[in-house]
Amino acid sequence: MKCTKLLLLIFFTFFLSSFSQEEEVFGGSDKVTAALEGKVYKLPENTNHLPNFDNLRPVSTIYATELNIPNHDFSSGFPGVSELLEWFGIEYTGDIFVKKAGNYNFRLLSDDGAKLFINDSLVINNDGIHAATSGYGSIFLDEAKHRIKVQYFQGPRYHIALQLFYTFEEEKEQLFPGKEITLTIPSVYTKKGMWVLLFLIVLGGGIIFVQIKRKKK
Repeated sequence: MKCTKLLLLIFFTFFLSSFSQEEEVFGGSDKVTAALEGKVYKLPENTNHLPNFDNLRPVSTIYATELNIPNHDFSSGFPGVSELLEWFGIEYTGDIFVKKAGNYNFRLLSDDGAKLFINDSLVINNDGIHAATSGYGSIFLDEAKHRIKVQYFQGPRYHIALQLFYTFEEEKEQLFPGKEITLTIPSVYTKKGMWVLLFLIVLGGGIIFVQIKRKKK
């Protein structure tokens, strides 16, 4: 009897875990500071291009540390809106820190439409209703913090795809964020931010040192 209960517990744990993972195809509901924040929107039926998300109200918020959704079926919906399987859009935004200055070539694979913006400049336009298709674009990025935005929409169910890749110099293509790019907390991991952080550490150490000296007296 105990063995049966244990097996049932293992089965239901595995089942719930798998279901939870499937729910987080586009990102999880738990807030992650160093990640892309995705706002999810319902779209009118027969939408055939990306909308102006500023005119819409989000129905859910998700967080993703990468965009790696190969072409496959989507039947789980989103946290809090599990019935949302088609005619939806997502706008991901976040801060990145580029470790090496240079020319970056990006590839955005999507089904259906998607766009990539960096520092509010359109880098890739892969909009429209289509099967999994790649769009390409390049931009020079200096060693600093930059703002990234990826817009995506899904038309009729069920096939989805959304992957972001890049190449730097002669290196092989890698999945974003990769080696040269880091997703970061806003205002952190920049040269200025690092100096401020170092100053605060030194200041805090000095205060602790003074307090210890006073106690010894």
